[in-house]
Amino acid sequence: MEKASFYIHIPYCISKCSYCDFYSVRCGKTLVPDNFVDALCSEIKYRIKKYDVSSIDTLYIGGGTPSLLKENQLIRIFSVFRDKSLALSDSEVTIETNPDDINVNLLDLYSKVGINRISCGIQTMNEKSLEYVFRRADTNANLNALNVLKDNWKKNISIDLICGLPFETVETFTKTIQTVCDYTPDHISMYSLTFEKNTPFCSALDEGKIDYDFDFSDELWLYSRKILEKKRYEQYEVSNFAKQGFECRHNMKYWNHQSYIGCGSGATGTFYNEDGCGVRWTNTKNLKKYIDVWNNFSENAFIKTDDIEREFETVETIDIRTSIFEFFMMGMRKLSGISSVQFKKIFGQNLPKSFVCAAKKWQKKGLCDVLNIDQDVVYRLNSEGILFLNSFLEEI
Repeated sequence: MEKASFYIHIPYCISKCSYCDFYSVRCGKTLVPDNFVDALCSEIKYRIKKYDVSSIDTLYIGGGTPSLLKENQLIRIFSVFRDKSLALSDSEVTIETNPDDINVNLLDLYSKVGINRISCGIQTMNEKSLEYVFRRADTNANLNALNVLKDNWKKNISIDLICGLPFETVETFTKTIQTVCDYTPDHISMYSLTFEKNTPFCSALDEGKIDYDFDFSDELWLYSRKILEKKRYEQYEVSNFAKQGFECRHNMKYWNHQSYIGCGSGATGTFYNEDGCGVRWTNTKNLKKYIDVWNNFSENAFIKTDDIEREFETVETIDIRTSIFEFFMMGMRKLSGISSVQFKKIFGQNLPKSFVCAAKKWQKKGLCDVLNIDQDVVYRLNSEGILFLNSFLEEI
């Protein structure tokens, strides 16, 4: 794998937000334990060798709360790549941060190790909403983080927002967007609130403890999109907006059906073969097992076959049918759509008739663009059609 992309999962949080279904556990005063970092570094070394990594295109550290990593821990993680002669100078290197953790010393550390993109989870500036969903950072912490970033971080900044949290109104969320845009971040992710299974939020909804207006949430998102567009943030994916040239390179790997390497307890990675098929692994969410396995790592002890369940990961074989569907499912999330030339390059065949027919049908409804560009044909849902992505996928 020449231009590799790594996703590193840090599964620790001081507190858990009630809507979050990402894998993490609450940590104590020691925050991220050193033996987890030991295990993580061991796995990264293994993946680099297994996939014959010669250079890094993107590196994304998510969680959980990666901003809990201590200085020596972060330096050790990045040292693994440098010890393998993998330069990060031309890479997009992102770390997710909780606003409550941001300070000048932390930003200096990030710059020192080679991080050049910070993703900060502001979510909203409405205090009542933040309290209700148990966000660790309050409005003041959010404002402080934005100020520290503006004054001390000259590299890329991405801000996460969640539209439609309880107690949010048109006025409060409009104020949130205006406040965030005043700090001119390069990228804004604006997600619709979703009720994920096995979260306290979803349980409260099922038990009737939350009176939630889904229609209002949808209308608020559409209204907010218009504000972002007026602020010259271009929507390039279902939930993502950026100034020109600041689209997230790492996430584009997922949407463009490209391989990526996942490391850390609960992380997922996907490797595609030349025929378009592939394998997807998900690391164990049993932290004790993860730490024990990788801290007692012996290369000869690992089974090399990729199609069975291992001690430390579950492996799924991606057949051609599944791979093609995922190409459409992820590719049509982008406002740039998918390319017929790219599809043929990956799968060695023309676009399925079912897809072409659905695209032309939606074109007649004014929801899809079909563009002839040189020797290529590009299919893309427009800003109205992207709102009905799931319906489009059902038709193909």
